[in-house]
Amino acid sequence: MNHRWRALSLAVLGVLSASSGALAAPITPQQVLNSARIHYPMILRAADQIRAAEGARQEAEGAFDATAESQLFSRPNGFYDGNQADARIVKPMPFAGSRIYGGYRISDGSFPIYEDERITNNGGEYLIGGGLSLLRDRMIDARRLNLANTTLERDIAEIDQTLTKLSVQRDALQHYWRWVAARAVRDVRRDLLTIAQERQNGISRSVRSGNVASIFLTENKQYILQRESELNEAERILNIRANALSLFLRDDKGSPLPLNTGDEGMAFPAVETVPAVETVMEKISARPELARLKRERDVQENNRAMGENMLLPRADLGVEFSDDRGGGDFRRDEGEAIVKLDISIPLQRNLGEGRRARAEASMRALDHARRLAEDSLKAELENTVKNLEIYREFIKLTRDEITLAQRMQAAERIRFENGDSDFFVLNLREQKTAEARIRNAVAQEAFQSELAALHALTMNEKALALDVKN
Repeated sequence: MNHRWRALSLAVLGVLSASSGALAAPITPQQVLNSARIHYPMILRAADQIRAAEGARQEAEGAFDATAESQLFSRPNGFYDGNQADARIVKPMPFAGSRIYGGYRISDGSFPIYEDERITNNGGEYLIGGGLSLLRDRMIDARRLNLANTTLERDIAEIDQTLTKLSVQRDALQHYWRWVAARAVRDVRRDLLTIAQERQNGISRSVRSGNVASIFLTENKQYILQRESELNEAERILNIRANALSLFLRDDKGSPLPLNTGDEGMAFPAVETVPAVETVMEKISARPELARLKRERDVQENNRAMGENMLLPRADLGVEFSDDRGGGDFRRDEGEAIVKLDISIPLQRNLGEGRRARAEASMRALDHARRLAEDSLKAELENTVKNLEIYREFIKLTRDEITLAQRMQAAERIRFENGDSDFFVLNLREQKTAEARIRNAVAQEAFQSELAALHALTMNEKALALDVKN
């Protein structure tokens, strides 16, 4: 009956796990990487920041949008009764601070002589014109500065997304292998406890038969309690690491998938050959951090150019051609061309010099930051490769240690069964084997974590599952 109830309980648990979106064992690194790439909030946030930057750039492009302008002029009372309607389309151009426009205006009634320019023939007046900057605002102006900088900010958002993806995928891999290592440690602690519990049953039979003293039961009970405590601690750490991993392992709605003690991961893979530092150092020059600093410097270069622009005098050239149609004053029968030049000279230069000085200082600061970033990345890469070499050797040593410890444990068990050893020595042999297995799991985890860091540093998209298009 108990077996039937246990089977039924397991079946119910299986149904509940399936309905809650639990994953089929074993959970693989690729599964975690794919889930993180598609659903992790920081990656989704980075994508939205790109869209926001694209919106800002589109907004900056709006400064060059064509506009339709109109003006109505009327005198409802007074000696003069002139009315005028004026409509035109104005288009700012993205070069030389220029703009072009074309329009039509018509008037009727009488105007005072000082408003003679409002009078048109009865067919109205067509006009076309434009203007450009000869000095200030010729190479750059506020509109073009904003457009250039928002374009760079969009590039920076894309670089930030790349950095976020590299960081998230690295963290996902590292948390996965920490979870696998915690499971390995938990299994070691559970094996130790199982050995002590099975031995307790054997000792109980020997005590009842009078072959051994009851004190041996007490001594072995001490080992059982100690190993239960160690197993509880291992379970606690496993639970913490499972919760951390679930942040990267999400369902289709983006909610974390809780892991339980029945979930299994992959075994640690074969240890890879560690690449030489020289073969991967060239990857540093393509790092997103350096590209980001370059874009930030370009922003300041634009600001410096704007500061120099503000030091120049303004000389704006304007040209307009107009032609009246229909009957009216003969003086307006022929087309008219107007050329005008507006000049403005700044008497004080604080605004331009201040902007230029601030931009140049920011550029120098970014140059220092780039140099530090390059040096830091190179040092981090060298340390990562060195750590991989050390952990690779550590894995080999711990494997050899496990083989020797298991051999000693087996021999000690035979001696104990023959009455030539005691609990203390046998327990010591078992602990040595367990500690060697735990050290091996720790070394394997450290190697895989450093390998994930190397993949991120060298932007290995395939290893981080970033070469797959969502």
